[in-house]
Amino acid sequence: MANLQRLDELIRRKATGNPEELAGRFQVHEATIYRYLQSLRDLGAPLRYCRSRKTYYYDGNFDLFS
Repeated sequence: MANLQRLDELIRRKATGNPEELAGRFQVHEATIYRYLQSLRDLGAPLRYCRSRKTYYYDGNFDLFS
């Protein structure tokens, strides 16, 4: 859960970078990042990716702890 919390914070700050950069930041394989992102989606996160800003963001309200 700690990694999801950290990812949630980066998404809220719109500071994730692209998936490759994010994997490097977490020191995991890129496939693991995609699993984390899918876990957030499974929890109801309205997750989107902005190609021009190279970051993930929430397209609506989401609370990881609700």
